[in-house]
Amino acid sequence: MRYNNLITERYRTLYDRATVEQRIGELATDIIGHHSDDNPLFVALPRGAMPFASQLMFNITEQAPDFHPELDVMISARNHNVFDAGQRPEVITSLTPTTRVLDRPVVLIDDVLDLGKTPEAVRDHLRKLGARSVELAVLVQKDIARRASGIRADYVGFHTSTQWLAGMGMKDSSDTPEAYRWRQDILELKPYNGEPQPALIS
Repeated sequence: MRYNNLITERYRTLYDRATVEQRIGELATDIIGHHSDDNPLFVALPRGAMPFASQLMFNITEQAPDFHPELDVMISARNHNVFDAGQRPEVITSLTPTTRVLDRPVVLIDDVLDLGKTPEAVRDHLRKLGARSVELAVLVQKDIARRASGIRADYVGFHTSTQWLAGMGMKDSSDTPEAYRWRQDILELKPYNGEPQPALIS
């Protein structure tokens, strides 16, 4: 198969499906424990956050059937030149009009935290809407996040370096626009000719 050959040539498995599922279950446990006495709103950033957010909601419901998680989405216009730190993403689609934000804790969900510009902009927008607090849950936090942004994730699945990743919401658009996004494992780009790949932001 063409796609299987591309994956084998280009990527290696960083975290397999079982490891990802286990870690998301642990994050669900942490969130339930921190929000046992309130009713947080979960906000996902499509498209990248959708696989992680879906699994997280299933895990929360399985572990705490009376929790009844509420999930909404917000869409931001991202700056494709990720190295231009002067650009700030803009929220272009806010929450569903019937979603109540005022005086509620919010858990913002994203697939990966690298430069942190998008979650930072969305977090500020949610605060303007009256959120009592905004926590950030990411499946992967890259090392560059500590250097490039003051934003920190409150719930982190995995810590990695700056290598290019694919799977569980992260894509490789050099192949097709949505390549590998819906894989249930996390892949990392292999070294090229024995040398590490340059630092890439996904």
